[in-house]
Amino acid sequence: MTQAQFDTASAPAEAGILIASKTEEGFRVYSLQTPSTIYQVRYDGEQWTCNCFDFENHKSDTTYRCAHILTVAPWPNGNHATAPQPGNGHAKDAAVPALPPAEPPVEKKRARKRSNGSVVMLLKRSVSPDGRIDSLSIEFSMGVADITSAEIKDKAAKTLELEKEIVGVFLKLNAPPAPSPVLQPTVAAPTVAKPQTQPQPAPRQINGNGNPVHARLIDIAKVKGRYGDRFCINVQVNGRWSRIFGSAEQLAADIAKAGHHIEAANIEPGLRLNLPCLVTTKPSDDGKYLNVEKVFPLNNAPKGGNNGSAVPN
Repeated sequence: MTQAQFDTASAPAEAGILIASKTEEGFRVYSLQTPSTIYQVRYDGEQWTCNCFDFENHKSDTTYRCAHILTVAPWPNGNHATAPQPGNGHAKDAAVPALPPAEPPVEKKRARKRSNGSVVMLLKRSVSPDGRIDSLSIEFSMGVADITSAEIKDKAAKTLELEKEIVGVFLKLNAPPAPSPVLQPTVAAPTVAKPQTQPQPAPRQINGNGNPVHARLIDIAKVKGRYGDRFCINVQVNGRWSRIFGSAEQLAADIAKAGHHIEAANIEPGLRLNLPCLVTTKPSDDGKYLNVEKVFPLNNAPKGGNNGSAVPN
């Protein structure tokens, strides 16, 4: 090792005091100016090594010693080339100079950092396929290690108020729509009013006597109900309106009963049908609506009785 190399390696040591402490694997060396930066100095039986950048740059020189190595194994004199190495085959290894007890690095008191307001929010929404379950879960997470109890209470109150606002928006967006009334054509009032003591029954051909009557499947629609959207067929029966509710497969089956074939995949709102057919009907319990029970082809109506599967209302 040349004198220039020695001066370069010693420069960091002169810039600040280096402290070395003995470990099972060698020495831990650090500077009082930067106690958090620790270097490991070891002796492998042939040479001293260090994990600092300066030593790595001179690793090819087996006689080189950085400032950290010189802290625990200084040259005994100015003759660097003949300086003995511990454990190198001499009768007596060069003793490592005794070092004063290493003082623990002064721990600087950390100033309490104020919260930067960072908050993690987790939203979980559960929705069932049939639309009957639609719930929202809100979770806030924030650090409270460096704030006072009063600040924690204040943050908790503001967080609960924010959750209340989010839940309110969710409820407004998911409020169940009002049920859609069945459309019925307006009937003109008779020119001569006749007093009636009791409600008149509906015409016999649509009062549920089991006989099919002429009808027309108008189009496919989608209605928002209590349990979500539902497909239906708008049906016109002797001047009155009705609906057949069901899945796409069920409505395709009803259309097939009328003598027409449409794939279930093609069932969509707005599909125009305008298909003549025969149906059997039954008034609702309150008499307000007309329910279609069964659908038959126009030229193949059953004679008496109820045949075919019921269509859900």
